[in-house]
Amino acid sequence: MHPSTNFKVKSPISLNLLFGECMTQYPKFPDFKELGIEDKAIFDEYFKRYPPTISEFTFTNLFIWRHYYNFKWAILNDNIAIMASPEEESYFFPPIGSNKIKETVLECITYSESTGSGEIMKRVPENVAKLFSDEDKIKTELDRDASDYVYLLKNLVELQGSKYRSQRKSIKQFRRQHEFEYASLTKEIVPGCLELQEDWCNVRACYDDPHIAGEDKAIFDALSHFDILNFKGAVIIVEEKIKAFTMGEPLNAETLVVHIEKGSHEREFRGIYALINKLFLENEWANFKYVNREQDTGEEGLRKAKMLYHPEFMVDKYLLTQLS
Repeated sequence: MHPSTNFKVKSPISLNLLFGECMTQYPKFPDFKELGIEDKAIFDEYFKRYPPTISEFTFTNLFIWRHYYNFKWAILNDNIAIMASPEEESYFFPPIGSNKIKETVLECITYSESTGSGEIMKRVPENVAKLFSDEDKIKTELDRDASDYVYLLKNLVELQGSKYRSQRKSIKQFRRQHEFEYASLTKEIVPGCLELQEDWCNVRACYDDPHIAGEDKAIFDALSHFDILNFKGAVIIVEEKIKAFTMGEPLNAETLVVHIEKGSHEREFRGIYALINKLFLENEWANFKYVNREQDTGEEGLRKAKMLYHPEFMVDKYLLTQLS
Protein backbone atom coordinates (compact mmCIF):
# COMPACT_ATOMS: atom_id res chain seq x y z
CA MET A 1 0.00 0.00 0.00
CA HIS A 2 1.36 3.41 -0.91
CA PRO A 3 1.81 5.87 1.96
CA SER A 4 -0.74 8.33 0.57
CA THR A 5 -3.47 5.69 0.40
CA ASN A 6 -3.07 4.58 4.01
CA PHE A 7 -5.68 6.80 5.65
CA LYS A 8 -8.09 5.98 8.40
CA VAL A 9 -11.50 7.19 7.35
CA LYS A 10 -14.13 7.97 9.89
CA SER A 11 -16.84 5.38 10.36
CA PRO A 12 -20.03 5.76 8.34
CA ILE A 13 -22.52 8.18 9.82
CA SER A 14 -26.10 8.99 8.99
CA LEU A 15 -26.53 12.13 6.93
CA ASN A 16 -29.27 13.15 9.32
CA LEU A 17 -26.64 13.40 12.05
CA LEU A 18 -24.29 15.31 9.76
CA PHE A 19 -26.71 17.84 8.39
CA GLY A 20 -29.77 17.70 10.65
CA GLU A 21 -33.05 18.98 9.26
CA CYS A 22 -31.42 20.31 6.06
CA MET A 23 -30.97 16.68 5.01
CA THR A 24 -34.33 16.88 3.25
CA GLN A 25 -32.85 19.12 0.53
CA TYR A 26 -30.41 16.49 -0.70
CA PRO A 27 -31.43 14.28 -3.63
CA LYS A 28 -32.15 10.61 -2.96
CA PHE A 29 -31.11 8.00 -5.52
CA PRO A 30 -32.31 7.66 -8.26
CA ASP A 31 -33.64 11.26 -8.26
CA PHE A 32 -30.45 13.01 -9.33
CA LYS A 33 -29.56 16.68 -8.98
CA GLU A 34 -27.27 18.66 -11.27
CA LEU A 35 -24.05 19.62 -9.51
CA GLY A 36 -23.96 23.28 -8.47
CA ILE A 37 -21.96 25.64 -6.28
CA GLU A 38 -24.61 25.28 -3.57
CA ASP A 39 -23.46 21.65 -3.10
CA LYS A 40 -19.99 22.61 -1.91
CA ALA A 41 -20.68 22.14 1.81
CA ILE A 42 -21.86 18.54 1.58
CA PHE A 43 -19.06 17.49 -0.79
CA ASP A 44 -16.43 19.19 1.37
CA GLU A 45 -17.76 17.38 4.44
CA TYR A 46 -17.65 14.01 2.67
CA PHE A 47 -14.11 14.54 1.40
CA LYS A 48 -13.07 15.57 4.92
CA ARG A 49 -14.55 12.41 6.42
CA TYR A 50 -13.40 10.11 3.61
CA PRO A 51 -10.02 11.44 2.38
CA PRO A 52 -9.71 10.77 -1.36
CA THR A 53 -6.68 9.52 -3.26
CA ILE A 54 -7.92 9.99 -6.84
CA SER A 55 -7.45 13.43 -8.37
CA GLU A 56 -11.07 13.76 -9.46
CA PHE A 57 -12.34 13.92 -5.90
CA THR A 58 -12.26 17.51 -4.81
CA PHE A 59 -15.29 19.73 -5.07
CA THR A 60 -13.31 22.23 -7.15
CA ASN A 61 -12.44 19.62 -9.75
CA LEU A 62 -15.98 18.27 -9.99
CA PHE A 63 -17.50 21.75 -10.13
CA ILE A 64 -15.27 23.22 -12.84
CA TRP A 65 -15.74 20.17 -15.07
CA ARG A 66 -19.50 19.94 -14.47
CA HIS A 67 -20.45 21.26 -17.91
CA TYR A 68 -18.22 18.85 -19.83
CA TYR A 69 -19.26 15.80 -17.78
CA ASN A 70 -22.82 16.93 -17.02
CA PHE A 71 -22.42 15.75 -13.44
CA LYS A 72 -25.47 14.73 -11.45
CA TRP A 73 -25.50 13.34 -7.95
CA ALA A 74 -27.73 11.70 -5.37
CA ILE A 75 -27.46 10.03 -1.98
CA LEU A 76 -27.36 6.22 -1.97
CA ASN A 77 -26.73 4.22 1.23
CA ASP A 78 -25.42 7.41 2.85
CA ASN A 79 -22.84 7.70 0.06
CA ILE A 80 -22.71 10.26 -2.74
CA ALA A 81 -23.31 8.64 -6.13
CA ILE A 82 -22.10 10.70 -9.10
CA MET A 83 -23.22 10.13 -12.68
CA ALA A 84 -21.30 11.59 -15.61
CA SER A 85 -22.60 12.04 -19.16
CA PRO A 86 -19.89 13.50 -21.40
CA GLU A 87 -20.71 13.61 -25.11
CA GLU A 88 -22.34 10.28 -26.08
CA GLU A 89 -21.34 8.35 -22.92
CA SER A 90 -22.95 7.82 -19.56
CA TYR A 91 -21.35 6.19 -16.52
CA PHE A 92 -20.82 6.52 -12.77
CA PHE A 93 -17.83 7.69 -10.79
CA PRO A 94 -17.04 5.61 -7.68
CA PRO A 95 -19.20 6.42 -4.65
CA ILE A 96 -17.96 8.87 -2.04
CA GLY A 97 -18.34 7.38 1.42
CA SER A 98 -17.73 4.07 3.19
CA ASN A 99 -21.15 2.54 3.83
CA LYS A 100 -22.09 -0.59 1.86
CA ILE A 101 -19.74 0.36 -0.97
CA LYS A 102 -20.03 -2.91 -2.85
CA GLU A 103 -23.81 -2.82 -2.72
CA THR A 104 -23.78 0.84 -3.77
CA VAL A 105 -21.61 0.13 -6.82
CA LEU A 106 -23.85 -2.76 -7.87
CA GLU A 107 -26.96 -0.58 -7.54
CA CYS A 108 -25.35 2.11 -9.69
CA ILE A 109 -24.40 -0.37 -12.40
CA THR A 110 -27.84 -1.98 -12.33
CA TYR A 111 -29.44 1.45 -12.64
CA SER A 112 -27.30 2.26 -15.67
CA GLU A 113 -28.24 -1.00 -17.35
CA SER A 114 -31.95 -0.52 -16.66
CA THR A 115 -31.98 2.96 -18.17
CA GLY A 116 -29.95 1.99 -21.21
CA SER A 117 -27.41 4.69 -20.39
CA GLY A 118 -24.46 2.34 -20.14
CA GLU A 119 -23.10 -0.16 -17.66
CA ILE A 120 -19.67 1.18 -16.74
CA MET A 121 -18.16 2.80 -13.67
CA LYS A 122 -14.94 4.74 -14.33
CA ARG A 123 -12.07 6.27 -12.29
CA VAL A 124 -12.46 3.54 -9.67
CA PRO A 125 -9.64 3.36 -7.08
CA GLU A 126 -7.94 0.06 -6.42
CA ASN A 127 -9.48 -0.50 -2.98
CA VAL A 128 -12.96 -0.41 -4.51
CA ALA A 129 -12.05 -2.44 -7.61
CA LYS A 130 -10.70 -5.21 -5.37
CA LEU A 131 -14.15 -5.75 -3.89
CA PHE A 132 -15.26 -7.41 -7.13
CA SER A 133 -14.51 -10.59 -9.05
CA ASP A 134 -16.01 -12.55 -11.93
CA GLU A 135 -18.27 -14.23 -9.37
CA ASP A 136 -19.99 -10.86 -8.96
CA LYS A 137 -20.40 -10.68 -12.75
CA ILE A 138 -18.23 -7.56 -12.68
CA LYS A 139 -15.15 -7.18 -14.85
CA THR A 140 -12.37 -4.92 -13.50
CA GLU A 141 -9.84 -3.51 -15.93
CA LEU A 142 -6.91 -1.18 -15.24
CA ASP A 143 -7.39 2.19 -16.94
CA ARG A 144 -3.78 3.32 -17.37
CA ASP A 145 -4.81 6.49 -19.21
CA ALA A 146 -6.75 7.69 -16.15
CA SER A 147 -4.23 6.67 -13.47
CA ASP A 148 -2.66 9.53 -11.51
CA TYR A 149 1.01 10.42 -11.28
CA VAL A 150 2.18 11.07 -7.71
CA TYR A 151 5.57 12.60 -6.90
CA LEU A 152 7.59 13.33 -3.80
CA LEU A 153 7.13 17.07 -3.48
CA LYS A 154 10.69 17.71 -2.33
CA ASN A 155 12.02 16.06 -5.50
CA LEU A 156 10.09 18.50 -7.68
CA VAL A 157 11.28 21.44 -5.62
CA GLU A 158 14.95 20.50 -5.26
CA LEU A 159 15.35 18.90 -8.74
CA GLN A 160 18.56 17.20 -7.62
CA GLY A 161 20.55 14.57 -9.49
CA SER A 162 21.09 13.65 -13.10
CA LYS A 163 17.48 12.59 -13.68
CA TYR A 164 16.35 16.22 -13.28
CA ARG A 165 19.12 17.72 -15.38
CA SER A 166 16.79 18.80 -18.21
CA GLN A 167 14.44 20.62 -15.82
CA ARG A 168 17.32 22.48 -14.16
CA LYS A 169 18.69 23.43 -17.56
CA SER A 170 15.30 24.76 -18.72
CA ILE A 171 14.84 26.84 -15.58
CA LYS A 172 18.37 28.22 -15.76
CA GLN A 173 17.85 29.22 -19.39
CA PHE A 174 14.57 30.96 -18.59
CA ARG A 175 16.10 32.87 -15.67
CA ARG A 176 19.00 33.97 -17.88
CA GLN A 177 16.72 35.28 -20.63
CA HIS A 178 13.93 36.91 -18.62
CA GLU A 179 13.33 39.14 -15.66
CA PHE A 180 10.18 37.79 -14.06
CA GLU A 181 8.00 37.99 -10.98
CA TYR A 182 6.37 35.08 -9.18
CA ALA A 183 3.10 35.94 -7.42
CA SER A 184 0.36 34.06 -5.61
CA LEU A 185 -2.98 34.16 -7.41
CA THR A 186 -5.39 36.85 -6.24
CA LYS A 187 -8.77 37.96 -7.54
CA GLU A 188 -7.16 41.11 -8.95
CA ILE A 189 -4.88 39.20 -11.34
CA VAL A 190 -7.48 36.68 -12.51
CA PRO A 191 -8.23 38.76 -15.67
CA GLY A 192 -4.59 38.39 -16.76
CA CYS A 193 -4.87 34.61 -16.43
CA LEU A 194 -8.04 34.61 -18.52
CA GLU A 195 -6.26 36.64 -21.19
CA LEU A 196 -3.41 34.12 -21.34
CA GLN A 197 -5.90 31.25 -21.52
CA GLU A 198 -7.72 32.93 -24.41
CA ASP A 199 -4.44 33.36 -26.31
CA TRP A 200 -3.50 29.73 -25.61
CA CYS A 201 -6.89 28.54 -26.81
CA ASN A 202 -6.80 30.60 -30.01
CA VAL A 203 -3.41 29.18 -31.01
CA ARG A 204 -4.55 25.60 -30.40
CA ALA A 205 -8.02 25.97 -31.94
CA CYS A 206 -9.63 24.80 -28.71
CA TYR A 207 -13.14 24.58 -30.02
CA ASP A 208 -12.23 21.99 -32.63
CA ASP A 209 -11.63 19.48 -29.83
CA PRO A 210 -14.46 18.87 -27.31
CA HIS A 211 -12.10 17.92 -24.47
CA ILE A 212 -9.83 20.95 -24.90
CA ALA A 213 -12.90 23.16 -25.19
CA GLY A 214 -14.15 21.56 -21.99
CA GLU A 215 -10.85 22.34 -20.29
CA ASP A 216 -11.12 25.96 -21.44
CA LYS A 217 -14.56 26.21 -19.81
CA ALA A 218 -13.24 24.49 -16.68
CA ILE A 219 -10.41 27.02 -16.36
CA PHE A 220 -12.84 29.90 -16.86
CA ASP A 221 -15.15 28.55 -14.15
CA ALA A 222 -12.25 27.95 -11.76
CA LEU A 223 -10.89 31.46 -12.14
CA SER A 224 -14.35 33.06 -12.10
CA HIS A 225 -15.15 31.31 -8.79
CA PHE A 226 -11.68 31.73 -7.28
CA ASP A 227 -12.92 33.47 -4.14
CA ILE A 228 -15.56 30.78 -3.46
CA LEU A 229 -13.66 27.58 -4.29
CA ASN A 230 -10.69 28.40 -2.04
CA PHE A 231 -7.95 26.73 -4.06
CA LYS A 232 -4.46 28.24 -4.36
CA GLY A 233 -2.84 29.50 -7.52
CA ALA A 234 0.26 31.26 -8.77
CA VAL A 235 1.47 33.20 -11.80
CA ILE A 236 4.69 34.11 -13.58
CA ILE A 237 4.75 37.73 -14.78
CA VAL A 238 7.12 38.93 -17.51
CA GLU A 239 7.07 42.59 -18.60
CA GLU A 240 3.83 43.15 -16.67
CA LYS A 241 1.99 40.33 -18.47
CA ILE A 242 1.05 36.94 -17.06
CA LYS A 243 2.89 34.26 -19.00
CA ALA A 244 1.99 31.24 -16.87
CA PHE A 245 -0.50 30.30 -14.19
CA THR A 246 -1.29 27.23 -12.13
CA MET A 247 -3.78 26.13 -9.48
CA GLY A 248 -4.07 23.35 -6.93
CA GLU A 249 -5.48 22.35 -3.56
CA PRO A 250 -5.17 19.69 -0.85
CA LEU A 251 -6.39 16.23 -1.85
CA ASN A 252 -5.78 14.67 1.55
CA ALA A 253 -3.64 15.33 4.62
CA GLU A 254 -0.29 14.69 2.91
CA THR A 255 -1.05 15.13 -0.80
CA LEU A 256 -1.95 18.16 -2.87
CA VAL A 257 -3.35 17.94 -6.37
CA VAL A 258 -2.43 20.31 -9.20
CA HIS A 259 -5.46 20.75 -11.45
CA ILE A 260 -4.30 23.29 -14.00
CA GLU A 261 -0.98 24.49 -15.39
CA LYS A 262 -0.82 26.81 -18.38
CA GLY A 263 2.09 28.66 -19.96
CA SER A 264 2.68 30.94 -22.93
CA HIS A 265 2.82 29.25 -26.33
CA GLU A 266 5.60 31.60 -27.47
CA ARG A 267 8.91 29.84 -28.11
CA GLU A 268 10.88 32.45 -26.17
CA PHE A 269 9.26 31.31 -22.94
CA ARG A 270 10.51 27.74 -22.99
CA GLY A 271 11.17 26.55 -19.47
CA ILE A 272 8.28 28.45 -17.95
CA TYR A 273 6.36 25.24 -17.10
CA ALA A 274 9.31 23.80 -15.19
CA LEU A 275 9.74 27.13 -13.39
CA ILE A 276 6.16 27.64 -12.25
CA ASN A 277 5.87 24.01 -11.17
CA LYS A 278 8.93 24.36 -8.93
CA LEU A 279 8.03 27.77 -7.50
CA PHE A 280 4.38 26.91 -6.86
CA LEU A 281 5.29 23.85 -4.82
CA GLU A 282 8.13 25.61 -3.04
CA ASN A 283 6.17 28.73 -2.07
CA GLU A 284 2.65 27.45 -1.44
CA TRP A 285 2.87 23.77 -0.43
CA ALA A 286 6.11 23.18 1.49
CA ASN A 287 4.29 21.27 4.27
CA PHE A 288 2.98 18.54 1.96
CA LYS A 289 4.77 15.28 1.21
CA TYR A 290 3.28 14.34 -2.14
CA VAL A 291 1.92 16.09 -5.20
CA ASN A 292 -0.64 14.43 -7.47
CA ARG A 293 -0.34 15.81 -11.01
CA GLU A 294 -3.35 13.93 -12.37
CA GLN A 295 -3.48 11.63 -15.40
CA ASP A 296 -2.13 11.75 -18.96
CA THR A 297 -5.44 10.77 -20.67
CA GLY A 298 -3.45 8.51 -23.01
CA GLU A 299 -1.76 11.44 -24.76
CA GLU A 300 1.74 10.29 -25.70
CA GLY A 301 3.44 13.68 -25.30
CA LEU A 302 1.83 14.31 -21.93
CA ARG A 303 2.75 10.83 -20.70
CA LYS A 304 6.37 11.40 -21.67
CA ALA A 305 6.43 14.78 -19.91
CA LYS A 306 4.97 13.34 -16.70
CA MET A 307 7.38 10.41 -16.71
CA LEU A 308 10.32 12.84 -17.06
CA TYR A 309 9.51 14.07 -13.56
CA HIS A 310 9.88 10.49 -12.22
CA PRO A 311 6.72 9.69 -10.26
CA GLU A 312 7.12 8.06 -6.88
CA PHE A 313 4.10 5.88 -7.66
CA MET A 314 0.89 5.77 -9.67
CA VAL A 315 -2.62 5.85 -8.25
CA ASP A 316 -4.21 3.17 -10.39
CA LYS A 317 -7.80 3.53 -11.50
CA TYR A 318 -10.08 0.91 -12.98
CA LEU A 319 -13.05 0.44 -15.26
CA LEU A 320 -15.91 -1.67 -13.86
CA THR A 321 -18.16 -3.37 -16.37
CA GLN A 322 -21.05 -5.76 -15.86
CA LEU A 323 -20.41 -9.15 -17.46
CA SER A 324 -23.16 -10.62 -19.58
